[in-house]
Amino acid sequence: MPTAEGEQALKPGEWNDLEVSVHGAHLVTQLNGTKIVDFTDSSPKFVDGVIGLQIHTGGGVRVRWKDIYIQEQ
Repeated sequence: MPTAEGEQALKPGEWNDLEVSVHGAHLVTQLNGTKIVDFTDSSPKFVDGVIGLQIHTGGGVRVRWKDIYIQEQ
C-alpha cells in the first residue's frame, strides 16, 4: 500500500514522473522524486523477463505514457 507521502506525491490530471529501479530481487519505485516502494523479494520466482505497462480496469481511469527510457547498468 502507498504511504501517505506516496499519496501526496501524485499529481492528478498532470504528467507524473515514475522511476523504477530493479536490481535482481530488489525494487525501488519513486513517484515525482518521492520514494514510494523499496522492496526486496526474499523468494523471487523471476529476476529477468519482459517489461509490461498496464492499468487495471475500473473507475474510468485513463492513462497515457510518454518519454519512456530504459537504461541497463
